[in-house]
Amino acid sequence: DRLPLNDSSLLGIYSSHCFEHLKTSRVSHWMKECYRVLQPGGILRVTLPNIEEFFDAYKSKNAAYFDWIRGKSTYQYDSWLRLIVRAFAESVVDKYSDNELYQLYNDLSRTEFLDFFDNKQERIEDPKLLWPHNHKSWWAPSKLITILKTSGFSEAKEVSADETTCEMFKGGIFNKTHPEMSFFVEATKF
Repeated sequence: DRLPLNDSSLLGIYSSHCFEHLKTSRVSHWMKECYRVLQPGGILRVTLPNIEEFFDAYKSKNAAYFDWIRGKSTYQYDSWLRLIVRAFAESVVDKYSDNELYQLYNDLSRTEFLDFFDNKQERIEDPKLLWPHNHKSWWAPSKLITILKTSGFSEAKEVSADETTCEMFKGGIFNKTHPEMSFFVEATKF
């Protein structure tokens, strides 16, 4: 529940495709911890799957967008919509038939649909359903930026894969985890 680091002890923190494996409430907690351990002027850089792009590809019937995951593991048996929901609500998606998923998708706005499953994920207590590899939350730049600002960061913005204000995040070793379906946000502690 607490990073084993002193307050204001780091210049930067980088996370790539990690926070979608936690419930949203836990991510909020860890963003506050990141803020606590960063030095003034320190930068948090986060890379996450962009659920907005998933749904945009689905809406435009762009099956090629999902080539990076189609046919792998459980995903090979999923309908398009189930594949997308599994990407952020893996622990609960199989409680719904494809017909129920399509009905919810048609009846709710996109945000309502996402929040419906986010709320279902938040209520899960059974550790058998919460194993670390499961996807447990959805992310879009606006949602992450809101959480970062609520956590104390006065500046948080979406950046491109190659854009950074932090020297240690420049170069080829960062941003290689599925950049084609990811977004990048940097937040600065002032």
